[in-house]
Amino acid sequence: ACNDEGNGPAPAPVKPDTDGDGILDEEDNYPNDATKAFDQYSLNYTAGGSSVAFEDSWPSKGDYDLNDIVITYRYLLVSNSDNKLVHIKADYKLLATGGAFRNGAGVQFNLPAGSAKNFQGAAGTYLESGQDSVVVILFENSRNEQATWNTDLTQAQSEVKEYAVSFDIENGPSVETFGVGLYNPFIWNNSQGFGRGYETHLIGKHPTKKANSALFGTENDNSVAGRRYTTTDNLPYALEIPTAPFRYPQERVAITDVYLKFSQWAGSGGAEFIDWYTNNSSGYVDSSKIYTR
Repeated sequence: ACNDEGNGPAPAPVKPDTDGDGILDEEDNYPNDATKAFDQYSLNYTAGGSSVAFEDSWPSKGDYDLNDIVITYRYLLVSNSDNKLVHIKADYKLLATGGAFRNGAGVQFNLPAGSAKNFQGAAGTYLESGQDSVVVILFENSRNEQATWNTDLTQAQSEVKEYAVSFDIENGPSVETFGVGLYNPFIWNNSQGFGRGYETHLIGKHPTKKANSALFGTENDNSVAGRRYTTTDNLPYALEIPTAPFRYPQERVAITDVYLKFSQWAGSGGAEFIDWYTNNSSGYVDSSKIYTR
């Protein structure tokens, strides 16, 4: 007669791997797509991401208010079962365009030119040709993006403008190699008398192939003697802040007059006063000079 109670422990149930990529459905963000497996998010993704702010007078120091272009960003990276990068989804928000210059903005990725496929983006965004790496252009003229600057309290506010872009990656690197975060955002002065070669990057970052290297070491730029994109007093022309949105200065108010520990932080190479942008005590910040939305 049959033993309807059985003998020994029951075998463990077989867990499904619907797409056959070697990753169980319960661990797979894309259980029905064998080309994708895992999602990885940049810092503070659900809280708005991070911010980047630029001074647009490079190689001159200008008024040093670092509010000429202010953008927040966040990234979703998709990798396959081997943790190779296969897709990038990015969200950018333009907060401020302080100044009369016609600035363009873009992001350079540490990926070979031609490796980005199936690009999709907001109107006006595109992959830039003639580069040796993947470069996404968000806009070419900031004055077409916002009617007012969003830095001057006497002006009406312009709406924040959003740019969503995505593209597939062919033969992508590992996510560990590529990194999850900042990459290389930049602006350029597209006004008459300047042009595409007037790129401004974060301190130490490499310019793209279209930058004019003859501008290094001119006016207030100290790139020849030190790290690229620093002033002669060791201040950056652009900032990355790991929160969003950044509380940036009002128009023509130097950031050093708003964030009172900024100079010491920059001069120390980021070793001192690392909380210069988060500490709200009177010795750190003059809140009356911050642009409030």
